[in-house]
Amino acid sequence: MFIQTLQLPEDFKSAMPDWELVPEGQWLSGDFKKAIDPENKLVYANEILIRGKFNDDEYEDIACFVINKAKETRLVVIPGKESGFGTPMTIPDLNGDLKNEGAVLGMGLSKVSAGKVKTLAGEITIDTDGIGYGLYGKSGEMYYFKDGKFVVAETSD
Repeated sequence: MFIQTLQLPEDFKSAMPDWELVPEGQWLSGDFKKAIDPENKLVYANEILIRGKFNDDEYEDIACFVINKAKETRLVVIPGKESGFGTPMTIPDLNGDLKNEGAVLGMGLSKVSAGKVKTLAGEITIDTDGIGYGLYGKSGEMYYFKDGKFVVAETSD
């Protein structure tokens, strides 16, 4: 199994200096991890940060969970550029809330390839890679770029 190296780009660090990747110790810890992942198949490095072409340009982007000292968490997309990365974009949840405190304790990210995707509302076609966002054992959503912004589709309940 491939395990990626986790490192936020310097462009992110200068744009959001008080934020960092959610540490492994704050993600799926203790009994909760045992309950949702009894076979220990989830790998922190592959669930907390993913890469793909999430906006409508030709560059590879990063999607990741970050946290600050106040314990606020965010799902952000760091858009790739020809050289380096652009300003991070915070992804709101279904209610438009940007804080999502605690969400990362049970959430993981996965890349959803562009094309046809099954959602609870039916099959849709996405033109960019999507960001799968799952609460293990409960529900799932997918964020994808459409008409200049990220929108959400429910993928499971």
